Amino acid sequence: MVTSFPMGLSKMSVTEEAKWPQFGLERHIKYGTSFIHLNINLGSADACTQYFSTWIGRYRKLICGWDQHETTAWSVRLRQSLKSAFVSTHFALAAEEASKAGSRVTFYYLSYYAVLHAVWGVLYLHPDEKTSAIAKPTHSKLPNVFHSAFCGPKGIIRYQIKDTMEDLRLRREYYSYRMPLNSPFDDDRDAKGYTSSVGGIVKQCIQLSNLHSHLIVEAADREGVGPLEIQSEGRQAFTDVFRAINSQRHPTRDGWFLEPADERALSEFLTQGVDLQGHSVMLDHMFDEYMTYMRGAEAEAKADVAKTEQVRSLIFHAMY
Repeated sequence: MVTSFPMGLSKMSVTEEAKWPQFGLERHIKYGTSFIHLNINLGSADACTQYFSTWIGRYRKLICGWDQHETTAWSVRLRQSLKSAFVSTHFALAAEEASKAGSRVTFYYLSYYAVLHAVWGVLYLHPDEKTSAIAKPTHSKLPNVFHSAFCGPKGIIRYQIKDTMEDLRLRREYYSYRMPLNSPFDDDRDAKGYTSSVGGIVKQCIQLSNLHSHLIVEAADREGVGPLEIQSEGRQAFTDVFRAINSQRHPTRDGWFLEPADERALSEFLTQGVDLQGHSVMLDHMFDEYMTYMRGAEAEAKADVAKTEQVRSLIFHAMY
Protein backbone atom coordinates (compact mmCIF):
# COMPACT_ATOMS: atom_id res chain seq x y z
CA MET A 1 0.00 0.00 0.00
CA VAL A 2 1.08 3.60 -0.61
CA THR A 3 0.97 4.39 3.12
CA SER A 4 3.77 1.90 3.76
CA PHE A 5 6.36 4.05 2.01
CA PRO A 6 8.54 6.51 3.91
CA MET A 7 7.87 10.05 5.04
CA GLY A 8 6.37 12.93 3.12
CA LEU A 9 3.33 11.26 1.57
CA SER A 10 0.77 12.89 3.89
CA LYS A 11 1.43 16.27 2.23
CA MET A 12 0.53 15.03 -1.26
CA SER A 13 -2.70 15.74 -3.07
CA VAL A 14 -5.04 12.86 -3.90
CA THR A 15 -3.83 12.98 -7.52
CA GLU A 16 -0.16 12.84 -6.54
CA GLU A 17 -0.81 10.03 -4.06
CA ALA A 18 -2.46 7.96 -6.75
CA LYS A 19 0.60 8.28 -8.95
CA TRP A 20 3.23 7.73 -6.27
CA PRO A 21 5.62 5.94 -6.27
CA GLN A 22 5.33 5.06 -9.97
CA PHE A 23 5.55 8.71 -10.96
CA GLY A 24 8.34 10.36 -9.00
CA LEU A 25 11.49 10.84 -11.02
CA GLU A 26 9.60 9.75 -14.15
CA ARG A 27 7.74 13.08 -14.35
CA HIS A 28 11.04 14.83 -15.14
CA ILE A 29 12.10 12.49 -17.97
CA LYS A 30 10.84 12.93 -21.53
CA TYR A 31 10.89 9.22 -22.33
CA GLY A 32 8.82 6.40 -20.90
CA THR A 33 10.89 4.54 -18.30
CA SER A 34 10.69 3.41 -14.67
CA PHE A 35 12.57 4.44 -11.53
CA ILE A 36 10.21 2.94 -8.98
CA HIS A 37 12.90 1.58 -6.64
CA LEU A 38 14.75 4.90 -6.66
CA ASN A 39 11.50 6.77 -5.96
CA ILE A 40 10.84 4.57 -2.94
CA ASN A 41 14.40 5.06 -1.70
CA LEU A 42 14.11 8.86 -1.94
CA GLY A 43 10.81 8.72 -0.08
CA SER A 44 8.62 11.37 -1.70
CA ALA A 45 7.82 13.13 -4.95
CA ASP A 46 9.38 16.31 -3.55
CA ALA A 47 12.63 14.48 -2.82
CA CYS A 48 12.65 13.15 -6.39
CA THR A 49 12.24 16.68 -7.75
CA GLN A 50 15.06 17.92 -5.54
CA TYR A 51 17.34 15.10 -6.70
CA PHE A 52 16.62 15.88 -10.34
CA SER A 53 17.22 19.61 -9.84
CA THR A 54 20.50 19.09 -7.99
CA TRP A 55 22.01 16.74 -10.55
CA ILE A 56 20.73 18.55 -13.64
CA GLY A 57 22.49 21.63 -12.29
CA ARG A 58 25.73 19.73 -11.82
CA TYR A 59 25.58 18.32 -15.34
CA ARG A 60 24.78 21.70 -16.90
CA LYS A 61 27.77 23.22 -15.15
CA LEU A 62 29.93 20.41 -16.54
CA ILE A 63 28.54 20.41 -20.06
CA CYS A 64 28.70 24.16 -20.62
CA GLY A 65 32.50 23.80 -20.62
CA TRP A 66 32.68 20.87 -23.03
CA ASP A 67 34.60 21.05 -26.27
CA GLN A 68 34.05 18.56 -29.09
CA HIS A 69 36.53 16.10 -27.59
CA GLU A 70 34.67 16.02 -24.27
CA THR A 71 31.32 15.56 -26.02
CA THR A 72 32.59 12.61 -28.02
CA ALA A 73 34.27 11.09 -24.95
CA TRP A 74 31.02 11.24 -22.99
CA SER A 75 29.18 9.48 -25.80
CA VAL A 76 31.57 6.57 -25.23
CA ARG A 77 31.05 6.79 -21.47
CA LEU A 78 27.28 6.59 -21.95
CA ARG A 79 27.64 3.51 -24.13
CA GLN A 80 29.99 1.87 -21.65
CA SER A 81 27.61 2.61 -18.80
CA LEU A 82 24.83 0.81 -20.66
CA LYS A 83 27.19 -2.08 -21.44
CA SER A 84 27.84 -2.37 -17.70
CA ALA A 85 24.16 -3.12 -17.16
CA PHE A 86 24.52 -6.18 -19.38
CA VAL A 87 27.82 -7.25 -17.81
CA SER A 88 26.64 -6.90 -14.21
CA THR A 89 23.38 -8.72 -14.94
CA HIS A 90 25.22 -11.54 -16.68
CA PHE A 91 27.61 -11.92 -13.71
CA ALA A 92 24.72 -11.85 -11.23
CA LEU A 93 22.87 -14.63 -13.04
CA ALA A 94 26.04 -16.70 -13.29
CA ALA A 95 26.69 -16.14 -9.57
CA GLU A 96 23.23 -17.45 -8.76
CA GLU A 97 23.93 -20.57 -10.81
CA ALA A 98 27.25 -21.05 -8.99
CA SER A 99 25.52 -20.75 -5.63
CA LYS A 100 22.95 -23.39 -6.59
CA ALA A 101 25.79 -25.63 -7.77
CA GLY A 102 27.57 -25.25 -4.43
CA SER A 103 30.67 -23.52 -5.81
CA ARG A 104 31.49 -20.77 -3.36
CA VAL A 105 34.75 -19.91 -5.07
CA THR A 106 32.90 -19.10 -8.28
CA PHE A 107 29.98 -17.50 -6.47
CA TYR A 108 32.07 -14.91 -4.67
CA TYR A 109 34.13 -14.12 -7.74
CA LEU A 110 31.04 -13.56 -9.90
CA SER A 111 29.09 -11.75 -7.18
CA TYR A 112 31.90 -9.31 -6.55
CA TYR A 113 32.24 -8.45 -10.22
CA ALA A 114 28.47 -8.20 -10.65
CA VAL A 115 28.38 -5.46 -8.01
CA LEU A 116 31.61 -3.87 -9.26
CA HIS A 117 30.30 -3.48 -12.81
CA ALA A 118 26.90 -2.28 -11.58
CA VAL A 119 28.61 0.47 -9.55
CA TRP A 120 31.10 1.23 -12.31
CA GLY A 121 28.25 1.66 -14.80
CA VAL A 122 26.85 4.47 -12.63
CA LEU A 123 30.22 6.13 -12.03
CA TYR A 124 30.94 6.35 -15.75
CA LEU A 125 28.27 9.05 -15.60
CA HIS A 126 29.57 10.90 -12.53
CA PRO A 127 30.25 14.53 -13.49
CA ASP A 128 33.34 14.82 -11.28
CA GLU A 129 35.12 11.81 -12.78
CA LYS A 130 37.63 12.43 -15.56
CA THR A 131 37.41 9.99 -18.45
CA SER A 132 40.99 8.75 -18.07
CA ALA A 133 40.46 8.06 -14.35
CA ILE A 134 37.10 6.31 -14.55
CA ALA A 135 38.36 4.12 -17.40
CA LYS A 136 40.87 2.53 -15.01
CA PRO A 137 39.72 2.99 -11.41
CA THR A 138 41.09 1.13 -8.40
CA HIS A 139 39.05 -1.47 -6.55
CA SER A 140 38.89 0.83 -3.51
CA LYS A 141 37.86 3.93 -5.45
CA LEU A 142 34.64 2.55 -6.90
CA PRO A 143 32.86 1.74 -3.59
CA ASN A 144 34.19 4.87 -1.88
CA VAL A 145 33.01 7.29 -4.56
CA PHE A 146 29.71 5.49 -5.05
CA HIS A 147 28.95 5.46 -1.33
CA SER A 148 29.77 9.14 -0.99
CA ALA A 149 27.62 10.18 -3.95
CA PHE A 150 24.58 7.92 -3.73
CA CYS A 151 24.28 6.12 -0.37
CA GLY A 152 23.75 7.25 3.21
CA PRO A 153 20.60 7.83 5.31
CA LYS A 154 18.84 9.89 2.63
CA GLY A 155 20.62 8.42 -0.37
CA ILE A 156 19.02 7.26 -3.58
CA ILE A 157 20.55 3.80 -2.96
CA ARG A 158 19.88 2.23 0.43
CA TYR A 159 22.10 -0.82 0.06
CA GLN A 160 25.36 -0.66 2.00
CA ILE A 161 27.38 -0.87 -1.22
CA LYS A 162 30.76 -0.17 0.32
CA ASP A 163 30.41 -2.83 3.02
CA THR A 164 29.05 -5.36 0.53
CA MET A 165 31.87 -4.81 -1.95
CA GLU A 166 34.55 -4.96 0.72
CA ASP A 167 33.10 -8.18 2.13
CA LEU A 168 32.72 -9.83 -1.28
CA ARG A 169 36.21 -8.72 -2.28
CA LEU A 170 37.69 -10.27 0.87
CA ARG A 171 35.92 -13.54 0.19
CA ARG A 172 36.83 -13.53 -3.51
CA GLU A 173 40.50 -12.97 -2.71
CA TYR A 174 40.54 -15.48 0.13
CA TYR A 175 39.11 -18.27 -2.00
CA SER A 176 41.18 -17.30 -5.06
CA TYR A 177 44.60 -16.94 -3.42
CA ARG A 178 44.37 -18.99 -0.20
CA MET A 179 41.84 -21.66 -1.04
CA PRO A 180 40.92 -23.28 2.30
CA LEU A 181 40.34 -26.95 2.95
CA ASN A 182 37.06 -26.00 4.64
CA SER A 183 34.85 -22.92 4.30
CA PRO A 184 35.71 -20.30 6.94
CA PHE A 185 32.58 -18.25 6.15
CA ASP A 186 29.86 -20.74 6.97
CA ASP A 187 27.34 -18.37 8.55
CA ASP A 188 24.14 -16.50 7.74
CA ARG A 189 26.00 -13.73 5.88
CA ASP A 190 27.55 -16.23 3.52
CA ALA A 191 26.44 -17.17 0.01
CA LYS A 192 22.76 -17.62 0.90
CA GLY A 193 22.52 -14.06 2.17
CA TYR A 194 24.29 -12.45 -0.77
CA THR A 195 22.33 -14.23 -3.49
CA SER A 196 19.33 -11.91 -3.16
CA SER A 197 21.19 -8.70 -2.32
CA VAL A 198 23.48 -8.86 -5.36
CA GLY A 199 20.49 -9.03 -7.70
CA GLY A 200 18.83 -6.09 -5.93
CA ILE A 201 21.97 -3.98 -6.11
CA VAL A 202 22.37 -4.67 -9.82
CA LYS A 203 18.74 -3.79 -10.55
CA GLN A 204 18.84 -0.51 -8.64
CA CYS A 205 22.17 0.48 -10.19
CA ILE A 206 20.69 -0.12 -13.64
CA GLN A 207 17.83 2.22 -12.78
CA LEU A 208 20.31 4.77 -11.41
CA SER A 209 22.57 4.71 -14.46
CA ASN A 210 19.48 4.96 -16.68
CA LEU A 211 18.32 8.00 -14.70
CA HIS A 212 21.69 9.74 -14.94
CA SER A 213 21.98 9.02 -18.64
CA HIS A 214 18.72 10.91 -19.16
CA LEU A 215 19.93 13.70 -16.86
CA ILE A 216 22.99 14.09 -19.08
CA VAL A 217 20.88 14.17 -22.24
CA GLU A 218 18.52 16.76 -20.75
CA ALA A 219 21.40 18.92 -19.52
CA ALA A 220 23.10 18.74 -22.92
CA ASP A 221 19.87 19.76 -24.63
CA ARG A 222 19.50 22.77 -22.33
CA GLU A 223 23.10 23.77 -23.06
CA GLY A 224 22.66 23.39 -26.82
CA VAL A 225 25.00 20.41 -27.12
CA GLY A 226 23.77 17.98 -29.74
CA PRO A 227 24.96 15.41 -32.28
CA LEU A 228 28.25 16.10 -34.00
CA GLU A 229 30.64 14.55 -36.47
CA ILE A 230 34.15 13.54 -35.47
CA GLN A 231 36.50 15.70 -37.48
CA SER A 232 39.57 14.19 -39.11
CA GLU A 233 41.92 15.89 -36.67
CA GLY A 234 40.04 14.36 -33.74
CA ARG A 235 39.70 10.81 -34.99
CA GLN A 236 42.85 9.46 -33.35
CA ALA A 237 42.11 11.07 -29.99
CA PHE A 238 38.58 9.66 -30.07
CA THR A 239 39.85 6.21 -31.02
CA ASP A 240 42.31 6.32 -28.11
CA VAL A 241 39.49 7.18 -25.68
CA PHE A 242 37.26 4.45 -27.08
CA ARG A 243 40.01 1.85 -26.75
CA ALA A 244 40.96 2.95 -23.24
CA ILE A 245 37.35 2.53 -22.08
CA ASN A 246 36.53 -0.66 -23.98
CA SER A 247 39.78 -2.61 -24.01
CA GLN A 248 43.45 -2.68 -23.08
CA ARG A 249 46.77 -3.43 -24.68
CA HIS A 250 48.20 -6.92 -24.63
CA PRO A 251 51.17 -6.92 -22.21
CA THR A 252 53.60 -8.45 -24.72
CA ARG A 253 52.05 -7.91 -28.15
CA ASP A 254 51.29 -4.84 -30.22
CA GLY A 255 47.79 -3.52 -30.74
CA TRP A 256 44.47 -3.47 -28.93
CA PHE A 257 41.84 -6.17 -28.66
CA LEU A 258 38.27 -5.12 -29.46
CA GLU A 259 35.43 -7.61 -29.66
CA PRO A 260 33.18 -7.41 -32.75
CA ALA A 261 30.40 -5.27 -31.24
CA ASP A 262 32.96 -2.72 -30.03
CA GLU A 263 34.67 -2.69 -33.41
CA ARG A 264 31.34 -1.97 -35.05
CA ALA A 265 30.50 0.76 -32.54
CA LEU A 266 33.86 2.45 -33.08
CA SER A 267 33.33 2.36 -36.84
CA GLU A 268 29.82 3.80 -36.47
CA PHE A 269 31.06 6.62 -34.25
CA LEU A 270 33.82 7.52 -36.70
CA THR A 271 31.63 7.40 -39.81
CA GLN A 272 28.24 8.57 -38.49
CA GLY A 273 29.21 10.86 -35.63
CA VAL A 274 28.14 10.81 -31.99
CA ASP A 275 24.95 11.59 -30.12
CA LEU A 276 24.05 11.60 -26.43
CA GLN A 277 21.15 9.23 -25.74
CA GLY A 278 19.55 7.86 -22.59
CA HIS A 279 19.95 4.18 -21.79
CA SER A 280 16.29 3.28 -22.23
CA VAL A 281 16.40 4.86 -25.70
CA MET A 282 19.52 2.92 -26.71
CA LEU A 283 18.41 -0.35 -25.15
CA ASP A 284 17.04 -1.95 -28.32
CA HIS A 285 20.24 -1.23 -30.20
CA MET A 286 22.35 -2.87 -27.51
CA PHE A 287 19.98 -5.83 -27.43
CA ASP A 288 20.88 -6.33 -31.08
CA GLU A 289 24.60 -6.25 -30.25
CA TYR A 290 24.57 -8.42 -27.12
CA MET A 291 25.76 -12.00 -27.68
CA THR A 292 24.73 -12.09 -31.34
CA TYR A 293 28.09 -12.23 -33.14
CA MET A 294 29.57 -15.59 -32.18
CA ARG A 295 28.22 -18.98 -31.14
CA GLY A 296 30.01 -22.08 -29.97
CA ALA A 297 29.03 -25.74 -30.18
CA GLU A 298 25.32 -26.52 -30.46
CA ALA A 299 24.73 -27.35 -26.78
CA GLU A 300 26.79 -24.40 -25.64
CA ALA A 301 24.93 -22.15 -28.06
CA LYS A 302 21.57 -23.17 -26.57
CA ALA A 303 22.84 -22.31 -23.10
CA ASP A 304 24.10 -18.96 -24.38
CA VAL A 305 20.72 -18.18 -25.92
CA ALA A 306 18.91 -18.97 -22.68
CA LYS A 307 21.26 -16.80 -20.62
CA THR A 308 21.07 -13.99 -23.16
CA GLU A 309 17.29 -13.93 -22.98
CA GLN A 310 17.41 -13.88 -19.19
CA VAL A 311 19.77 -10.92 -19.20
CA ARG A 312 17.66 -9.02 -21.71
CA SER A 313 14.49 -9.67 -19.75
CA LEU A 314 15.96 -8.53 -16.42
CA ILE A 315 17.40 -5.33 -17.88
CA PHE A 316 14.17 -4.53 -19.70
CA HIS A 317 12.14 -4.95 -16.52
CA ALA A 318 14.60 -2.82 -14.57
CA MET A 319 14.02 0.07 -17.00
CA TYR A 320 10.28 -0.36 -17.71
